Amino acid sequence: MPYYRYLTLPIAMAAVSLSAAPAVAQNRSFDIAAQSATRSIPLFARQAGIQLLARGDVVQGKRTRAVRGIHSVDDALRLLLRGTNLIARRQDDDGATYVIEAVSEHVGTGDDGGEIVVTGSNIRGAEPTAPVTVVTAKDIARSGFTTPDQLIRSLTQVGTSSAATGFGGVNAALNTEAAFEGGALTLPDGSLPNSVSAGSGINLRGLGEGGTLVLLNGRRMAAAGASGGQGVDISTIPLNAIERIEILSNSASAVYGADAVAGVVNIILKNGYRGFDMTVRYGLSQTSADDASIVASGGFNWNSGSLMLSGSYRRDDPVLIARLDGPIGDQRSRGGKDFRSQRCSLGEPGNLPVFILPANSGRPRTCVYGPAGPGTSLTAADFIPAAQAGEVRYTDYRSVELTPSSDNLAFSGTLSQTLVGSWTVDISGLWSQRTSLARIQPASGSILVPATNPFNPLGRPARTYYDFRGEIALGTFPRTLQSSTFTSFGGSIGSRVKLPFGNWRAAVDATFSRNITRGYTTGLNAAALVAAAADTNRATALNLFGDGSAQNPETLKKLVSRRDFPRWISEDRQLVARADSTLLTLPTGEIRAAVGGEYRNPVITRTLSTGVRLVADGTYSRAQYAAFGEVQIPLIGKDVAFPGMRSLVVTLAGREDWYDRIGTVDSVHAFTKRAGVAWEMVKGLTVRGQYSTAFRVPYNDQLFAPQTNSNNRVNDPKFGGQTVVTTFRTGGNPMLDNQTSKTWSGGGELSLFNRIVTLSADYYNIHYRNLVFRPSADDFIQIEDLYPQYFRRAAPAAGQSAGVLEFLDNIPINAATFKSSGIDARLNVRLPENRLGSFNLNVQASEVLTRKRRLLPRTEETDLRRNLLFGSPFSLRGTLDWSKGAVGAILAVNHKSGTDNPVFGAKVLTVGSITTLDAQLRVKMGERTGLMQGTTLSMGATNLLGTRSPFLDSDYGIDFFRWDPRGRVVYLTIGKNF
Repeated sequence: MPYYRYLTLPIAMAAVSLSAAPAVAQNRSFDIAAQSATRSIPLFARQAGIQLLARGDVVQGKRTRAVRGIHSVDDALRLLLRGTNLIARRQDDDGATYVIEAVSEHVGTGDDGGEIVVTGSNIRGAEPTAPVTVVTAKDIARSGFTTPDQLIRSLTQVGTSSAATGFGGVNAALNTEAAFEGGALTLPDGSLPNSVSAGSGINLRGLGEGGTLVLLNGRRMAAAGASGGQGVDISTIPLNAIERIEILSNSASAVYGADAVAGVVNIILKNGYRGFDMTVRYGLSQTSADDASIVASGGFNWNSGSLMLSGSYRRDDPVLIARLDGPIGDQRSRGGKDFRSQRCSLGEPGNLPVFILPANSGRPRTCVYGPAGPGTSLTAADFIPAAQAGEVRYTDYRSVELTPSSDNLAFSGTLSQTLVGSWTVDISGLWSQRTSLARIQPASGSILVPATNPFNPLGRPARTYYDFRGEIALGTFPRTLQSSTFTSFGGSIGSRVKLPFGNWRAAVDATFSRNITRGYTTGLNAAALVAAAADTNRATALNLFGDGSAQNPETLKKLVSRRDFPRWISEDRQLVARADSTLLTLPTGEIRAAVGGEYRNPVITRTLSTGVRLVADGTYSRAQYAAFGEVQIPLIGKDVAFPGMRSLVVTLAGREDWYDRIGTVDSVHAFTKRAGVAWEMVKGLTVRGQYSTAFRVPYNDQLFAPQTNSNNRVNDPKFGGQTVVTTFRTGGNPMLDNQTSKTWSGGGELSLFNRIVTLSADYYNIHYRNLVFRPSADDFIQIEDLYPQYFRRAAPAAGQSAGVLEFLDNIPINAATFKSSGIDARLNVRLPENRLGSFNLNVQASEVLTRKRRLLPRTEETDLRRNLLFGSPFSLRGTLDWSKGAVGAILAVNHKSGTDNPVFGAKVLTVGSITTLDAQLRVKMGERTGLMQGTTLSMGATNLLGTRSPFLDSDYGIDFFRWDPRGRVVYLTIGKNF
């Protein structure tokens, strides 16, 4: 059976003999109304004088746009197929035969406002010189994932990313010992995981979320304010509104400007949809994190445009730590450490430690444990010394939620309208809000109880370590909660027109986006706590020597307080104008070019408050300007070819960015460039390569964080190695420079048997320089000679070579370097439909060859290839999709190789590999099912076998950087088209 079969008699393709000039180069007159693809495609073929081939299942149910007026065949095809998720690919050299395919069958291209564009280029139809991975709406529906971050983190090019796990204690998961910056848990670019807003970012190549540029419909979005202005939160974008996601895992600053160091993720919303559909889903999680969602989309087309609206609601339940499989706190049985509280800290309920204080002292000398019970009639003899009690350890993590519960509401809309001739206007908007709530560890603290407290039987002041677990269990004291609300809004207006001269097409896009992060936590009011402990009235005093059963309810109410987190408001305004055209037609092909300019103004406002009282605020706004250009030159074309040299195309791009001066931060500029080549050796075999530079500007907190001074002890090697007290200054550094990178990449693609089998492999090498980080004082002082501007010493005394260190500017500096190289490979086998059905096998794999970092000059390079914080050195995802008629199934395997847990001051423990299976079975009801017609039932599971997390030596014992803490999720989805 031939791979491309005809569409049956009513839609048989027309073949018309062509004149001497290729059909693609001729302008033709078209008069085609908006209608079903099964009718418009044959009509277009007749009017264009070409042959169009397509499979019936590819175009079934699609509706094409109106095409009227005089156009070239290529331009007319783009207008016809706009918004259909279909593309037309030339099948022969003279442009007489085209094949219509779904976007997912032609990785690297997509439809944006009616123009075939390549993510990573401003030239329509540019020959890609770096691979682009495309995830379509069909792929999304069959993945079983519920959020964009879950989907993208399954890709092999993605390192560890900050998933929405924040409230359970990201720092506790590695005990704040595994570090990028000498002790604090941070991601590779110095950013803390976004736990305040429970957001999620994307981290390509393990270079940090700030090194991955995230676009929506090809345009920038406002960074999440709580990230300091460096990362985009994608978790609120509803999956049902996404037409496809394109991932360029190669630097692209020469096209998009800052941040595209590791690559670009372009999320494209649906457009041109006709009809109405609704989908309901419910998922049952192994760790209690059930999810439920309902989504609805509707749209219609008319001759000159289209409108689509979509809405969704999703509820995610929390992951309860008590439901995790394995010990909590004490990991000694698995070869780890005991992370529970030590002796003289927190004991079992009722056995509360009491620190005995000597007279006129605030420091404990020893500690004793009190007996279980209400603690209302104790004597000093009831307390057991710590030595007699033995080792008492306890943790209350089991009452904590690792992930928050969240409610997600989102609405999106797209409008496209052709006004006059080829002048088209596209309008899109997206509003979303996520509200999250999590139970965290119970409120606790060390409280000084005066001797006058009526429940203090010791006759002297005692400092107790007390928490309110007993009261919480009795319902007399509220659980400690942490909540946040993240609201995001974005809109864009794009205008496209064919200019009256040459073959120029111009586009102008105006974009505005805004998000607000609010959050709070409940806890203890310190002043009320002290007052209640000092109360001498037995009826109202706070009892800190019992199990919580004898407390006065009114007293407890006064202890509860609320602390607001900083409120972040982030905005981004962008205006981009660009134009592209064929400059010159050579025997080897067309020289094509694009030019443009950009204005952008990101604004971040931070407000620190406690309750309703304003503490401080700050607004950071910095205008940015850019000019860019790109040219594609065919050195060898299909009409001028040689053996082993069917075609050779070179692409050059350059961009200049300017950043305004702001406050004490100087104006800066950056020039980035890219050179790429695509060499088709023989039909079906293409080799490609690219060299590019990229940059990142320091994010706001690194530049503008308030500076403060404090006295600290440090070992001074120039002062005889003595420990001296030195004034440290911390905060932002307005003198920071850009972080820059150079990337080399190369690879190729081999297509066999008329694209039934496609194999590709690409190598990359990234050298990232001038990374911003804040060195530890002990490390920094060792290389004082390289950075004398950050140190100040007293005049040396007689006989001394150096005076004592008086001042250390311990602020962020440009010092670190990062090197990474690796290979990405992809295999796709698409078998045509036969009596057994159709099969599509897709396998993607990524191997990190090197990953090294040097924090400071003269220090050793650290090998991070297996470092847990940067992701697995080898990742693989394979999917096998089968369909026959109305029935289909998919099986996916996900594998991430083992890593190391980098714990300072302890042995490095290996964290094992992870292999999980996902599966789905789907049925689509046909015409004979009556009211069920158009209904799709999908039942599946992610982590089908319930694979446990490999052991990570931490409080919880799980590796949630790579393992989904939801465990196995079994879901049922019901969709209905009307």
